[in-house]
Amino acid sequence: MKSSDLTWRIGRIAGIAAILSLSASILASWSFYPGPYGPFTNWISDLGNPANNPDGAKFMNAGLILTGILFFPFCLGLYRWHGDEKIRKASFVLAMIAGFTAALSMVMIGTFPENYAVQHQAFALGLFVSLGLFLFLSAWHLVACSKDPKIRGIAYFGFAAGLVDVAFGLVFYDHIFEWVAAFASLGYVALLAYGMYRKS
Repeated sequence: MKSSDLTWRIGRIAGIAAILSLSASILASWSFYPGPYGPFTNWISDLGNPANNPDGAKFMNAGLILTGILFFPFCLGLYRWHGDEKIRKASFVLAMIAGFTAALSMVMIGTFPENYAVQHQAFALGLFVSLGLFLFLSAWHLVACSKDPKIRGIAYFGFAAGLVDVAFGLVFYDHIFEWVAAFASLGYVALLAYGMYRKS
């Protein structure tokens, strides 16, 4: 097997694993939350706050760190969509930088939960803005490089998810909007992993 094929395979597996990791950590930490909790009244990060969720915070924070680590090879695995034109190669590099920044931000959010208020807010903002940019740029590449209607459909979902992420990070700072942004991003990662299998 060529190294490029191995990177592609690892990337799509990492994408699926990242979704499972974050989803499992949310459910596990939520099950330990000592009081009422819901998307209309709580931030996702409340699950990782040891003061609010003393028995479940460790699951959320470990899940964020693991998800961030998995997001690195997932982003790298998208290399086959970089295209040959210089402008597409340049924007692909920017997409990878945004993806790696989002991955690092996830790791740092897990390292600095809500009780580290300044650091946590800074990395949370960095996550949603960089993830939004990654979604936009990677979606543009799908539109530019594929005529497959299913792949292009994934791209259009990516544009919408990216818009939601950036809007949450910069404008609509609200509990339910955070949940929508987070799960729209997870949905796009799932669709990208499907697209990677389809292209292979």
